[in-house]
Amino acid sequence: MSAAPIYVVVCQNDKPHPQYGADPHGAIIHETYVKDTSLQAAQQRAAQLERWGACRIARLVFEDEPGFAS
Repeated sequence: MSAAPIYVVVCQNDKPHPQYGADPHGAIIHETYVKDTSLQAAQQRAAQLERWGACRIARLVFEDEPGFAS
């Protein structure tokens, strides 16, 4: 994986879906492929996703912790 920072778009989701309403679990983090995670790419994607509510850009940090079985 690249050593460059990885940025993702997080949307507030304050605009309810016409049929399903608002997501009761809060904000949505949009999938981002690691090959295109520059700050500029995240800014462009955030501008496209404003229809879901106010968007912010977050820098992703991997903790490298093992997953847990449920």
